[in-house]
Amino acid sequence: MFQLLCYLKKKEESLGILIFTLVLSSFNAVNFSEAFGASIWFLSLFPFVLLVVLFFFRISELMDLKEKWFGVDPTEVGKAQENRVAFYKREFQNLSSEELVRKNKNDKLVDEARIAVDQILNDRNITLNT
Repeated sequence: MFQLLCYLKKKEESLGILIFTLVLSSFNAVNFSEAFGASIWFLSLFPFVLLVVLFFFRISELMDLKEKWFGVDPTEVGKAQENRVAFYKREFQNLSSEELVRKNKNDKLVDEARIAVDQILNDRNITLNT
């Protein structure tokens, strides 16, 4: 009954707990029963088979759960891009406007470098004639 209530209230947490306990019992860190004890070397077979079946039938839910728990926060991605733009701005700030225009037309620049060149040119009130 407790498992049903836990599953209905917090489905994601209960799935994570189930996976955690199956992993622990697969490697004999936790032993629930000696009655069905079949193992190969250090791997307990029944919990491992249950873990594989769980992964097979609930792969989409597990991927969503992994993304929710361990995924990258979109604000962190934005901060990393801002840091790279700031780095390129520091690198390019001493270049002349003509060199910056030439760099901007170069196809080999990464997006952050191109953004930095555009920002520097905008600060200098220079428009690109493309």
